Amino acid sequence: DPKLSTQKELLENIRNSVIDDLGDAYYTMVDIFDAKFNFMELIGSLSSCQIVFDISINLEFTRNFLELVTNYVCLLVLLSKFSDRKLISALFNQAMYLKNSIDDDSFGRLSQFLAGFDKPIPFISSDIKPYSGLLTKALLSLDKVYIKRQDSPINWKQNTPFSLLADTKLAEYKNLDYMTTDFLRSSVMDRWIFFGYLITHENLLGQSNDSANKLWKSLLSDSVVITLFRDEVLFMHSFVVKQLTGVKHVGKLLASVREYQSIASHSPKFHQDRRRYLRFALREIHLVYFDQPGLLGPKLYNILYALSYAADEVQWLVVHAGNPPPKKYNIKFESKDPFHDQSIAELLFYIEDMRKLLMDFSVVTRTYYSKTLASFD
Repeated sequence: DPKLSTQKELLENIRNSVIDDLGDAYYTMVDIFDAKFNFMELIGSLSSCQIVFDISINLEFTRNFLELVTNYVCLLVLLSKFSDRKLISALFNQAMYLKNSIDDDSFGRLSQFLAGFDKPIPFISSDIKPYSGLLTKALLSLDKVYIKRQDSPINWKQNTPFSLLADTKLAEYKNLDYMTTDFLRSSVMDRWIFFGYLITHENLLGQSNDSANKLWKSLLSDSVVITLFRDEVLFMHSFVVKQLTGVKHVGKLLASVREYQSIASHSPKFHQDRRRYLRFALREIHLVYFDQPGLLGPKLYNILYALSYAADEVQWLVVHAGNPPPKKYNIKFESKDPFHDQSIAELLFYIEDMRKLLMDFSVVTRTYYSKTLASFD
């Protein structure tokens, strides 16, 4: 029958179109499902080896572990934001069934994985709970590093950690156990602390762990937005409330999160003061090094230390200015345009000019560290 043949051909074209269009999305979800099992197997192996993660002892190992956990959580959170995930998996499987007369091999386990995935945090928290000790120790090792990174401009004025001319107290900022972590970016540690404690929120209940609560409070009082991947962001306070609502024994934790949100409304002024101080500090450093480039060798730490803080402030401003919270989140800032900074260009100029100076006089630093220190020893 020509009519039936035409209808069959049309159906096959639609089926093949569905397979071609949805295949990438479907198999990406399958890859995420496989990554979940690989992740849990790796975490179990690390736990059985009784490895201690401490940022001041094994920096690279601990950093890679925290980054692995954070990216895993972010990946599942990003998947949960994909509202058509169940529909895509069902349509693709139906198309495969029409083609092969059998369900896709991965559909059964994938459909169970996607079921009830609207709140991924409780889901991840229950999975990782047997191994939460590993993550907790790694996060607690960030205590001194992160709190120092969040220091106020008032303390900077007293200690002058970036100055080359004043009676600097940078030595008080230097701790031999933590010098290797002095250049860890705040935005990176923000993600570690936020997602790490979110999936181990039982560590924030009660007053038994002051260090954990101090890290959590410092983060949520300082920022409103956090990066998932690239330009994908979350509004932290509302996300925590949404994910943990309905979880037992977290009433006080959610109340504290709402309190931290009101404190975070003052964070633009705090960061504006930090950028103002860094602008003056980099101006001084800029003048000194351009006049005496020979200082780039013995004083290289000072310039890198100051530039790392400046980069943090620029990153914070870019993320928050590019993602202002909607009115529904009820975050009341002190001004109508809290992220406007007419002096940011000057700060960027000093950052870029100091980078150029380091590149132009790289021979000075190479000579200092290869010859001067070798002969001194």
